[in-house]
Amino acid sequence: MIKSAKQLEKTFSKTTESKNNNLVPVIIHDLRTPINSIISFSSLVKELFQQNDFDKEEIINYLNFIIKQAENVNQQILSLSEWNFSFEKNISHKQRTNIKKLILQQIEINKEIAKEKGITFTTRFQCIGDEVISNKKAIDIVLRNLISNAIKFSKNNGTIEIAAEGENKKIVISVKDYGIGLSKNNTERIFKSRLLPEQGTANEIGLGIGLKLCKQIIESLGEKIWVDSSENNWTKFYFTIPREY
Repeated sequence: MIKSAKQLEKTFSKTTESKNNNLVPVIIHDLRTPINSIISFSSLVKELFQQNDFDKEEIINYLNFIIKQAENVNQQILSLSEWNFSFEKNISHKQRTNIKKLILQQIEINKEIAKEKGITFTTRFQCIGDEVISNKKAIDIVLRNLISNAIKFSKNNGTIEIAAEGENKKIVISVKDYGIGLSKNNTERIFKSRLLPEQGTANEIGLGIGLKLCKQIIESLGEKIWVDSSENNWTKFYFTIPREY
């Protein structure tokens, strides 16, 4: 595991320093959660069949979840193909995007994973209109990573708050979890180049690759991303997106 982490760090460092940044490391990172969920729920279905301890509706619900996660993996692979491995070439492409719809889609994708820890989502949309002018795929990657991290570090039966607020030219998106929080030292260095291996509240493993990519994406769009936290209480990530050209 240590060797793998070092190899990932080396790969990621080369990626962020390159003029043509490659999205492969973050896609691999993003795929881990849905693939692990597919494995976990498939094993559960197998166990229920072996024990002959199930009802039809329960199995259908599990299979529907597996299908949704498989579709999620497939969509991310397609996105990788569409981006053609070229970060800089595609990051400049902007289009009108319904941010409310994008947030709700990511909540739906992650709902069952959050449910395993008894986590619920709340949303607050306090901005003029729902649409922004930005790179839809890039914003989707950022949302996916921040929500995934929020689930990972939330305490059981917690709440994740997602908000879109602002007027005029900027909207501030925030994702807040009530979990382990960050120390002052980690808050200051969380977006820096070195990976920060951490375990989630259910011993989920992460290497911090996603947050580095989030910073790279948001800053490449000319926007800002930052974090505020109270250790052992909560963590809240923010990023801005433009409402117009």
